[in-house]
Amino acid sequence: MQPDVFRLYWRIRADAEDHGRSLAALAIRHDVGRRTVRTALTTPLPLPRERPRSVPTGAAPDKLMALIDQRIELDESAREIWTHLMDEASVSVSYSTVWLRLRQHQIARV
Repeated sequence: MQPDVFRLYWRIRADAEDHGRSLAALAIRHDVGRRTVRTALTTPLPLPRERPRSVPTGAAPDKLMALIDQRIELDESAREIWTHLMDEASVSVSYSTVWLRLRQHQIARV
């Protein structure tokens, strides 16, 4: 957490106590949103940021992984493999699935 955030919360609380300003006036004065002012007045420390959770996707079928692996052996890029699967092999697959499989192969080689 940055020290500036602590100082900002402290200044907002001090300003509210000393001058009795409203939430909207504090928000304008400190150039922050009313939600930030409300949080500064109700919590002693700034809340930590929430990191987005990655949503695990279902595993792709083994047959699809075999097709991807064949194209990886031809030393193609993820974009080339994905285009081949979508256009020529008529397989519906997300680019991220192809990219992750290619990345796994790259890591395994090292």
